[in-house]
Amino acid sequence: EEITLGAHAVRLEGFADARLTASSRILLGSGSLQASGDLMLSSGLLTARSAAKYQFISSGLLQVKRPEAVTGQPKFGGFGADVTLQAASMRVNGDITLASGKLTLHALTGDLVLGDSGASLDLGGTSTTFADAIRYTSGGSVNLLADLGSVRLEANSTISVAARMGGGNAGTIHVKTPEGGFGLQGAIRGGAGAKGVGGIFTLDTELIAGGSLASLDAILNEGDFDQARSYRIR
Repeated sequence: EEITLGAHAVRLEGFADARLTASSRILLGSGSLQASGDLMLSSGLLTARSAAKYQFISSGLLQVKRPEAVTGQPKFGGFGADVTLQAASMRVNGDITLASGKLTLHALTGDLVLGDSGASLDLGGTSTTFADAIRYTSGGSVNLLADLGSVRLEANSTISVAARMGGGNAGTIHVKTPEGGFGLQGAIRGGAGAKGVGGIFTLDTELIAGGSLASLDAILNEGDFDQARSYRIR
């Protein structure tokens, strides 16, 4: 039901297609996995232990996919993890939860596409109880990078760097596509908690889908990205 990847550097050589399949979740510690071909991560949830640092590298297409049958309600790991997925091209149609963490999705030559059939990236803040006091953590950060291709957030995609309502600041979404375009049809959430500040959004791209910032600004307004916005259109 569950796959746990720990403190090892794993290399999968000589396979055109490698797949990790779990009906519940894939739980990450600190380490790495490198595939010489395509790589598919199929699970109800991709998550990590507190403060874990993990890297997936694929020389081909890397896919994150939700299986047809998921066992139970997979629980997220800890908070503050740092996870990187890097491949020639990437498609995400599954759930990734890294509370108050950092997620980098990096396509080196092709496109980075989220939400063809449903994708949820949750880097939002969380809460912890100490004795009789509740403490809130702030939202994390998401980096969406495509060196030569485009980044597309399709209609069935959701990204959250929002804080809990009780407290904390929202996090940051950074998009960089210097040789390609950026399209946003999904939902992004960057709301602040009580007494906190809203989300930050930065974009560095050659082309915006539709050719206008108006629709992007409308989505950012709805998602409460009101602390700062930065645009660079090359």
